[in-house]
Amino acid sequence: RVAGEEVTITFAPHLMPIKRGLITSCYARATRATEAAELSAAAERFYQAGPGFDGDRVVGVGSVDEASVASIWGTPLARVGFAYDARTEGVVAVGALDNLLKGAASQALENMLAMTGATS
Repeated sequence: RVAGEEVTITFAPHLMPIKRGLITSCYARATRATEAAELSAAAERFYQAGPGFDGDRVVGVGSVDEASVASIWGTPLARVGFAYDARTEGVVAVGALDNLLKGAASQALENMLAMTGATS
């Protein structure tokens, strides 16, 4: 939706020796040079316009350095970060979440709260 056309994305989940948490990297080809702040602003607009977006659930839309498992460990939040790689003319997006607090049970609870209009 953001690009206004079909895009190709490479999705790369990471396997790490940690007790909980997931991190993934996604790569896409950019149509022009940009800055991480511009990418983050576009992501903020996208998430806010999306159905069911709760600004309290996605935090720290910013740089890839800020998207770490440590930053969301023990919370039901997700952190997303972006960077532009001038060398490859690509966009890198990194997402992190705590899979024990963002799994199916937590998602069901969030859906129930959203359906009833209740807050967490």
